[in-house]
Amino acid sequence: HPSPSLIGSQKFAAYEYYCMDQGGGIHGGNLLPPSLPRGEGESGKIKSSPPLPPVPTHLPPPGGHSSPANPNIPTLPKVLPPPPIGKEKKKKGVRKKWTVDLGKTLGDFDMTVCKAADISSEALENRLVKGISDIKKSSDGSSGVIFLKFENDDSSELVVLKSSSSLGQEWYGSALAHKLGMKCPRIRIISWRDRECFLIKKAIAALCGVDPRAAESLGGLGSMTNGHGGITWMKVHKILNRPHHGIMQFVNGKPLSSLLQKSSLTASSLRDIGRICAFDALTNNSDRCPFGDLFNNSGNAENVMLCGNNGDTKRSIRSSNTKTMHLMRVAVGIDNRVVPLSNRNQVQQYVNKIEKLVSQIKSKGRDASCFRNLLSFLQTTTVKASMMSDDGKSTLSESQACSELFGGFLELAQAAAKLEEKDFQSIATNMAKAVTADWEGVWRKAVDSIHPAFFATTARSFLPLLDVKPIQS
Repeated sequence: HPSPSLIGSQKFAAYEYYCMDQGGGIHGGNLLPPSLPRGEGESGKIKSSPPLPPVPTHLPPPGGHSSPANPNIPTLPKVLPPPPIGKEKKKKGVRKKWTVDLGKTLGDFDMTVCKAADISSEALENRLVKGISDIKKSSDGSSGVIFLKFENDDSSELVVLKSSSSLGQEWYGSALAHKLGMKCPRIRIISWRDRECFLIKKAIAALCGVDPRAAESLGGLGSMTNGHGGITWMKVHKILNRPHHGIMQFVNGKPLSSLLQKSSLTASSLRDIGRICAFDALTNNSDRCPFGDLFNNSGNAENVMLCGNNGDTKRSIRSSNTKTMHLMRVAVGIDNRVVPLSNRNQVQQYVNKIEKLVSQIKSKGRDASCFRNLLSFLQTTTVKASMMSDDGKSTLSESQACSELFGGFLELAQAAAKLEEKDFQSIATNMAKAVTADWEGVWRKAVDSIHPAFFATTARSFLPLLDVKPIQS
């Protein structure tokens, strides 16, 4: 029953359900199940129960629009044609009944004892075929984040599944961060027609005890069941019905705001935080640490994760006063979306702020107010967490802590100053190739929102720092 009134995710969900109906699924890139007829029925109506939801009757041309805003970025892969609408063939036999284990509580597990799983396509597919042992939806303000738990013989591993409106900008930010030497989780994109996406949905539905073929038509619950599995499905099924998902590395750590008295920042983690601040200045990301006069905000300490070596939060030492201290030797930036500006006046205003900040850092070094204020933010955010040397044998003074922040900032700023516009353009080109298919230009719009010239302009603002040398604390 075509309905032109459906837009956006409604049309996508309807199309996806059409393709998965009757157990056809997505196999090897063939989205339409072979059991569906290719012509119209005698009456032109669907007789199956439950009825098919409305399907889209129009899809955009390849790339989402006819004239890409940036001609240097290649056209995205061709989207699929609209599905045929016809009469279903009634299957013989008894339909499988889907039930929920009422005694099973999903999402009730400790993530701090889990390891980061390999996010390569082959490794993930092998795990999905065996099944997911548990699932948890993030409750820390990230509405589009799901943690998938897999069991090994000797350990539990997690993969992060992320879907958000800024997924493309985060992919670009992650690629740029790794190029510049900032620590952050790796991410790759899967599209709705990829085999991995189908296996993820199938595994989650099986874990929740929900029939994936009827989930959309019944508002999320295929068999109208009650219980923890059904509740979990209601929370995540809308996240799953999106055209693109990010498969991201799990970071086993604690948010900056969660550090307590028995935890300690180290010289290495302070240097990492300095790199993160330089990256945020380059990309106009205000959702992290307040730095100088660049951003008019109080900061978001949840987007800085702290962990020990190799992601081990349990690594600790016993100090001279016999208290056990957890040394947080690594700081990792998460939610690394970039916020490029395109308006000429806005770009100039922002560049003026960076140039003023750079001038202050060049003249005062570690004594610049931006590092003093950043240190104050860290001390306030982490309550009573101490700051120690990497070996845990001595406490860092404020000047030593500022030296580490300054050194990390300087290192990434100098690396950024050496990049040219073609380097930023190259990452945007790779971004366009990161998906196998687009849906109504969703990914193309994300690619078009990236302005390499903006990043090249902000990077040039760091040029005066090239001849500045870090202070050894």
